Amino acid sequence: SSLWLTTSGSAPTQLPTPSPPPLRFLDRCAEGPSSRLWATSHTLAPDDGADVAAALAAGTAIAVTDGSVKSLKGTAAGVLVGSSASCAVFTRCLTPGDEFDMDPDTFELGSPPPSEKPRPKGAGGDDSGGGGDAAELPGLFEKKVKLTKEQKKAAAEERKARLKAKKEAAKAAKEAGES
Repeated sequence: SSLWLTTSGSAPTQLPTPSPPPLRFLDRCAEGPSSRLWATSHTLAPDDGADVAAALAAGTAIAVTDGSVKSLKGTAAGVLVGSSASCAVFTRCLTPGDEFDMDPDTFELGSPPPSEKPRPKGAGGDDSGGGGDAAELPGLFEKKVKLTKEQKKAAAEERKARLKAKKEAAKAAKEAGES
């Protein structure tokens, strides 16, 4: 038996150029959009990040980061550990931004929850951000006290009165400034 092959048409005279090999981990840290280079340009990875990449894929990687702000300069560092501390990825950086960008709303491990919403320094909040003694503060998941309809109505009237007084004070200040 015989096989006959007949074709018609044309084919490109040049084969497509193969794509370049993927960048190494450290190459990717040193390249990329300038908006993120501040965070990745000073990175060390003994095995080019292979151990950490495998741990990330397996869901077993551990990451620890910390940063601080002093004299309007922010610094940060981090470590990613896979199966071996000897192959950990280390990074350090100077953080960009202004004072408010570098001042996170975080609290030390083990500190009590804040008694109120954290505010930037100088914007009506205290500088510590934390609450008092943990025993004095309510838990984050405790249920609120149920108010009666009368109590809710009184609270709403009080809020309305405060808002009205604030608006009137602003109006009076504006009028005093114009005259």
